Amino acid sequence: AARPNGPPPPHLDQVYSVYREAWALHGDALSLQYAGSSALRSDLTMHGKRTLQGLLADGVSSLQRFVQKNLFDRSLQDMIDS
Repeated sequence: AARPNGPPPPHLDQVYSVYREAWALHGDALSLQYAGSSALRSDLTMHGKRTLQGLLADGVSSLQRFVQKNLFDRSLQDMIDS
């Protein structure tokens, strides 16, 4: 039966929370493989808002990506090419 414009059942909040966390963790895993650091803005995905801790984590991830790209990717690409 359809619910007329009322709040969702309480158990759906738990389902959404688990889904958001799984989505964010999956994004981190993919980002680690592709970019060498965790995904950016995962705090927004998990909690629905930006946090100071998330902003700091994004800064660290961005720095890791910069270092990876500028210092280590060339040797990795050479290894893949050979």
